[in-house]
Parts: sequence; C-alpha cells; structure tokens
Amino acid sequence: MLQNRQLVETSLGTLDLRVYRQSFPGALSQQGSWKPLISQGDDGNPTDRSAARPNNGGSEGQGAGKSGGKVPAKPPPANSNDKKKCRVLAKQSSHHLGRLKNTLRLKSCDKNDETQISDMVVTTMTYESNAKPTVWTTACDPANAQACYHYSSANSINTNWATLECPQEAATTSHRFEGKVVGAWSDEHKGEGWKDAPHRTYKKQSDRDEWPPAYLLAKNAPEFTLGRKKGGQRIRWIPWSDNQGTAKHWKGGTNGKKGPTVNQKKNNYEITEMSIKVDVRPKFSLRFRHKTPKDDGLWDNGCWPRSAAKDDPGFALLGIDEWYDKHKSLPKWDYTDEYKKGTNGD
Repeated sequence: MLQNRQLVETSLGTLDLRVYRQSFPGALSQQGSWKPLISQGDDGNPTDRSAARPNNGGSEGQGAGKSGGKVPAKPPPANSNDKKKCRVLAKQSSHHLGRLKNTLRLKSCDKNDETQISDMVVTTMTYESNAKPTVWTTACDPANAQACYHYSSANSINTNWATLECPQEAATTSHRFEGKVVGAWSDEHKGEGWKDAPHRTYKKQSDRDEWPPAYLLAKNAPEFTLGRKKGGQRIRWIPWSDNQGTAKHWKGGTNGKKGPTVNQKKNNYEITEMSIKVDVRPKFSLRFRHKTPKDDGLWDNGCWPRSAAKDDPGFALLGIDEWYDKHKSLPKWDYTDEYKKGTNGD
C-alpha cells in the first residue's frame, strides 16, 4: 500500500496527497502544488501579516466580523460558578436589636455554607410573686426642657409620683393606654383657632404630654381613672420633640405579661417570640438637673399661644391644675369657643 501513497512535506506535517485530494477536491492543483483554501487578503489570511489578525469567525459566517462572522463568546472568568462562602464576623454573631433592645439576633454559618439568622424576641414578661423591687433611676434630659419642667412640677404636687412601680400591664411590648386626661384637655381647648401655629413661637407639632405616663399605669390606677379630677394625671401641651425625647427613659424598662412561645421559620431565617419570668420588679424614678424657672417653665413654653392668650401660659394645662388655683382670674377667655380677637382672645 505504501507504493500507492503520494507523500508531501508541508508546514502541517507529512500529508498523503491521494487521501487529501479525495477529501478536499480542488485543494491541490493538477501539478500537486498548494492551492490556498482561503484567499489572501481576507480576515483569515491577510496580505499584511505584521499586525495580529482579528478573530471574526471567518468570512462565511453571519455576525459582527469585517466580512460577517460571529465573534466568539468570552470564556467565563475563573471560578465564576464558585458560591460565595459564608462569613460571620464575631461582633455579628450575637447582638441586641430594636428600640426596646428585646431582640437577640444570632448569626451563623451552617454545614452547607449558608448564612443562618435566628431572632429571639422577648415580647412579654411575668413578674414572680416574690419579685424583688428594683429602683431604676435616670436623669431627665435637659434637652427636653418642657417635659422635665412638667414632670418635676407634677411630682412636687404628688410626691408619690416620684417613684412609679411597673404594673404587670406595662410588661409587654404592645402595652399602651391613653389616659382620660388626654381627652379632657382636648375638650377644654376645642375652640377653633386657639392652637394655630401663628399664635405660638414653636411652629411645629405640639403634644399633650401626660404625667405619670400611661405606660407606667395599670388600667385601674387612680391616676388613670380620675383623669378629670385632682387625683388624676397632669398634662401639659408641649413641643412634640420634648414629649418623644423623654419617652425613651421608661419604654423598654418593663416588658410583658405571660404569653406563649411562638416559633416561625422561613428559608434561612427563624424568629422565636417568647414569654419569660423575672424575679425583679422595676420601679422607675426620674432625677432632674434643671434650675426651676418661673412657674415651672410655663412662660417659656413655645406651644403657649401667647398672642391669643397673652396672660395665660396655663393654656397648656388642665383647668383643674394647681397653677390655676394660684391664678383665680384665669382663664380670661373661653377656650371651648372659637378664637376671635378682641371678643374671645387677645
């Protein structure tokens, strides 16, 4: 068989011309010399070979090349299919969350290198029958001046309010009663125009701030039930920021009545709500660092409508407040009726 072979040396190696001619008719001339399969001057076989030739996929294809041809896709980057490994920093493995700091978050990596998050939320607490009373004292922030003046003034009238025991109702994240005193103040100041911003130096929202706070009262507490009488809560209409700023002092200091443990799990996240028993009973006390101004700061209250009731900073209080006991000639105007300059208002 060797004598029938027609061998030729090429840059591609030794080729059998008979086999090559049968496979690619016309690739060789009749004299047996090379005939280029691709004409010179195209992308695949350029005349000028000093520059790198473009990879356009050939001259016969359809695509983005000079003469057509499809540009091949770029190879994927190394390790492109590698999943990002789970990594939990030590400071993230366990920490408290939430405004009340009653959520413990645990973070970890499981055997499949997935991040797992578990939240343990204390929603309720039950005080043991022999729970030890524990006084929790905090200073009233002078930045919330009107609130601090209000609380210290009320405590001077009723010294029992200086230290307030946390009721069982307050030991839950959902506890919130609105005292009767709130509605009473609104009823006494329902006349249109009196509370309008142009009459006040503080133009933003004003709040009816209760003391003692409803948050620290049981539903049957006299302060709560006697809202329109001397034994009930006191109220002062003050800047919203002062009211909200002081609420942080007691919220979260007492949490919840007895309830079930609830477990919910979804994908890589689990939340457990629980009830716990505690052997201490919090008592709340405020310290005051301010110097007492005239009339406990009533004349400095930006919510007082001084242009409409110029002689009566007690506008911010209830009619039964002790301040009015000392100022018998006030109020001068009827705050339940519409404000009318000169006839019902300054």
